[in-house]
Amino acid sequence: MPAAPVISPLAEREITIKINDAMMAEAFRNLQPAALKERVNTTLRESNTPTLINICIPAAKRLESGDIRIHTATRADAEVLKHHYERWIPMFGNAARVITHTYGVRVDSVPTSSINLDSPQSIQAECKKMMAANHANIPNCNITYVAWLTPEGKKKRFTSVRVEFSTPWDANKAIAVL
Repeated sequence: MPAAPVISPLAEREITIKINDAMMAEAFRNLQPAALKERVNTTLRESNTPTLINICIPAAKRLESGDIRIHTATRADAEVLKHHYERWIPMFGNAARVITHTYGVRVDSVPTSSINLDSPQSIQAECKKMMAANHANIPNCNITYVAWLTPEGKKKRFTSVRVEFSTPWDANKAIAVL
């Protein structure tokens, strides 16, 4: 008998889709939650992606903002959907995107001369540098963003930065290491 899936807390199983196309938002406006859920499940079944075919969405709804929130049965299903978003997100329009949540950690006493946050490219480079430097303590972590804690931060000799992680577990590990 296969093991029953572990039911994760609700927030870990939610995926919010930002619909940036007014015509698509209007198309979903009057769709009932059951019909929306069925459209998502049909899209997943017809995706021809083996990892998506067996995922079933138990609930979906339109938020007051016009965005869509879907719920998965397990955290693992949510992670698979986020990883393969390009296979199913077009059903919500070409401008739709998955809203990703990040988990911030404040790092104090950072020498400003040791970090470059002047452009998007340099921020990405700093993220990669931090992931490599912390690989022993937080293996396979994903740092998504780094920023000065305050606008005046780069003018000081030492300052604080905000480091954004993609999972709460990595953020908690970073806090434990600090």
